[in-house]
Amino acid sequence: MCNALAHRGPDDAGTYTDPDGHIVLGHRRLSIIDLSPQGRQPMCNEDGSLILVFNGEIYNFQELRASLEERGHTFASQTDSEVILHLYEDRGVEVLQALRGMFAFALWDRARRRLFLARDRLGIKPLYYAQVPGGLAFASEVRGLRRSGLLTPRLSLPAVEAFLSFGYIPDPQTILEGVRSLPAGHYLLVEGGTIRLTKYWELSLDSPSAGSWTMQEWAARIRAALEESIRLHQVSDVPVGAFLSGGTDSSTVVALMRDLTGQRVKTFTVGFGSEGEAINELEAARAIARRVDTDHTEVIVSGRSFLLELDNIIEALDQPTIDGFNSYFVSKAARTRVTVALSGLGGDELFAGYPHFQFLRTWARRDQVWARVPAPLRRGLARVAHQVAPLDPWRLAARIAYLDRTFGDTAARYYDALAIFSGEARQGLLRNGSGGHGRRGHDETLAVPGSLTDPVQAITFLDLKHWMASRLLRDTDATSMIHSLEVRVPFLDHPLVELAFGIPGDLKLAGGIGKRVLRDAVKDLLPDAFFERGKFGFVFPMEAWMRAELREPVRNALLDGSVSARGVLAPNAVSRILADFEAGRAAWDKVWALAVFELWARHHLDAAPAA
Repeated sequence: MCNALAHRGPDDAGTYTDPDGHIVLGHRRLSIIDLSPQGRQPMCNEDGSLILVFNGEIYNFQELRASLEERGHTFASQTDSEVILHLYEDRGVEVLQALRGMFAFALWDRARRRLFLARDRLGIKPLYYAQVPGGLAFASEVRGLRRSGLLTPRLSLPAVEAFLSFGYIPDPQTILEGVRSLPAGHYLLVEGGTIRLTKYWELSLDSPSAGSWTMQEWAARIRAALEESIRLHQVSDVPVGAFLSGGTDSSTVVALMRDLTGQRVKTFTVGFGSEGEAINELEAARAIARRVDTDHTEVIVSGRSFLLELDNIIEALDQPTIDGFNSYFVSKAARTRVTVALSGLGGDELFAGYPHFQFLRTWARRDQVWARVPAPLRRGLARVAHQVAPLDPWRLAARIAYLDRTFGDTAARYYDALAIFSGEARQGLLRNGSGGHGRRGHDETLAVPGSLTDPVQAITFLDLKHWMASRLLRDTDATSMIHSLEVRVPFLDHPLVELAFGIPGDLKLAGGIGKRVLRDAVKDLLPDAFFERGKFGFVFPMEAWMRAELREPVRNALLDGSVSARGVLAPNAVSRILADFEAGRAAWDKVWALAVFELWARHHLDAAPAA
């Protein structure tokens, strides 16, 4: 299992075997803080009664360490890891309330014969587990469990359907039967023959004065929280850089890094040739790099270079996903110069930067109008709308039918907005025709709390819990750690998240402008013209490449007999979708999702594991 995760920690390795035979712990080390042998893991406390394996960073460890030393604790290293051991001695599982950072860890308490597994509040670092004959296995990647020899890797059909829905697999599901992802903000205790899952953190609206703050007050508080977060996120004993996409979030991070340290920041940007001209942000990134005076590196990715890296990209994906390629290429470049990179992930989710915030808020307002229509008239209008919608060239009937079908259900509209394949399409794609698994299993844990009546806050909640945790963070972790690069996300510092979550939606979208509060908070750092640009995503020109350099590998993946032999997808349905794409009748992400799934299965399930 350690060998399977060697890319996550190329600097050192260690194992611990409990003398009584209850547990074996393994660790691969990427040295970031205290590079000496004293930082080696598994790490024990003074009397050897507690043993820890830890992945991530605790950003307030120096403050916590000083407090522990005042109470008589003695440290053997300068690491943040050791702070967890001493805090646990004092507080037990309540240690989690004191930690500020990104983390996944396993702590073995020999005296209690208790295993304590925990994951950070936002799910920045992953942790997977599976009940196996005679016990429990856990790892930072699913591949570690696959390579353990303790379980038979079989595809989970509900997870496959969820993947067809979204292009990724939402927590706590994974692609394999019996393997679970520990949800963000949860811990697991294994003690006395029982396994207990507990939530220790949740987003909430509990600021009594937040509703009365002005835009200027919000902006000032956000600016102060950002500065504190970015200061803490730069603590390291190895070189630190930053991703720079040219958007507001990464530009803010880079500008504040320079502002706070006075030192040049090493920045890294991905760009494309002519086929990606419409989405290229090279010039925007260059403008920020010049303004802030960064040590700037550009990576130009072409269809040819993507094709040459395709096998390595599929290897990097711990689970199938249609995303992560941008992080793969920028991380590969960054690792040649730094060991840690800061990213702007989280800004769009926290400050309503995506178009779906406007879209879903508009439908929530239509709900209010629809609710004022007398119920008998609503039923009659809806019945007529459903009947005539296919014949309505103005789509008014279709809007009424959609309003009736999703009335008051922000979560349903959110999932519809993200969906790649509809429920009917998924049913046709699955070999046995079964459907209905794609939402069940995570809707229950991701229902919008009743207290969130503001639609923008409700969407923020879903974005952070679903899209961010299960796609963006997971993909970033996998595709950066495959290059042994640690990516830090200062926008997801939990005090900043808790603060920004409380911003009323009308302020976040004031004047119909996304991220209005964030823009006001950092307007002195970035040029005025910067905010006049439209919203760009950090995306690749996949459609152009799939019609050129990637055409053959995609066709080979979907038309080869292995799709039929796998027995999961219906070959005729897959071939029809590929033909529709080639004829210009289907979106590229539908075909790419099917191709990635098949390529991932061939690479990770069909191929014999390396020694």
